[in-house]
Amino acid sequence: MKAVNLLPREARRSFGTLRGLGGGTTVLLGALSLACVVAIAYVVAANAVTSKRNELDQVNARQTAAERQVARLKPYADLQQARDALLERVRSLADGRFDWPQTLGQIARAMPADAKLTSLDGAAPTSAGAAPTIALTGCAPSHDSVAGLIDRLRAVKDVAGVSLQSSKLTDAAATGGGCPERDQFQLTLTLKAPAAAAAAASGQTAPAGTTTTATPAGGSQ
Repeated sequence: MKAVNLLPREARRSFGTLRGLGGGTTVLLGALSLACVVAIAYVVAANAVTSKRNELDQVNARQTAAERQVARLKPYADLQQARDALLERVRSLADGRFDWPQTLGQIARAMPADAKLTSLDGAAPTSAGAAPTIALTGCAPSHDSVAGLIDRLRAVKDVAGVSLQSSKLTDAAATGGGCPERDQFQLTLTLKAPAAAAAAASGQTAPAGTTTTATPAGGSQ
């Protein structure tokens, strides 16, 4: 039987053209398609990289602005820290302050009428938590009078202890008018440290106070 081609004449021409292209043209078309895919992928990746770079530039700009603001505000922060440190120092000094007028007034009231002082030296503590001291020099009629004076001083508020440095009998005529009594004594009073200063004794040195010297003419009971 004879084969008959039922395709129209125009379709037969197109089919014949495609058959005439051959395998090389097919490979070329595949390579062009692959190149198009690679180009599209590159453009997408390049756009993503550009977007990330823009975001990084924005972050760097914000960081630079923040650093500049911190640099502008740093003097104020340093000033605030210095102010806080100064206030804390003032509070520490105020809490550790010793009430000298009250203590000296109580010591004066504790002095018997027959005892006289020639000098009184008060020394503030030289370290945190240490106690102030008062050195007394004077005279009394006898050793018993000095012992009674020590007992009276120990009963004074804020006096932690009384130590006798010396007590000796001398000729009343040789002592002069400043201290006519026979028994010449030297006492040291250890006062109680302020509660706040004793509690804050953490190794920080407290400022040394000045020494107060007084020369009373005599005591009254």
